[in-house]
Amino acid sequence: MRVDTYYPDKRFGNVAWPFKQTVQWEKAVVLLPPRLLRRVGLMPTLLNISAARVEAMQQYIATVVRPAVLFDYRGHAPDAFSAFLSELLHLSKTRLPRLDPP
Repeated sequence: MRVDTYYPDKRFGNVAWPFKQTVQWEKAVVLLPPRLLRRVGLMPTLLNISAARVEAMQQYIATVVRPAVLFDYRGHAPDAFSAFLSELLHLSKTRLPRLDPP
């Protein structure tokens, strides 16, 4: 499980997460607003996360996130390079301006 306090609110959609086409970050990250941490504290906040959710997050990180963010130098499975290419293809279809004339 990853704990992130950088963002002031709990919205995943407005954050520039890497490999968004490959990894569903809300399954692996707990976003903790800094105001909540100041008011409640880290440990009480984390203790409110169920053991089942922690286990599900750990499983997702082991099976999806870790393989997607590491490089498989032998080329046996999709890896960080594959995820990067998927992200570029998605951006080329949705966000990047067309460079070639019609």
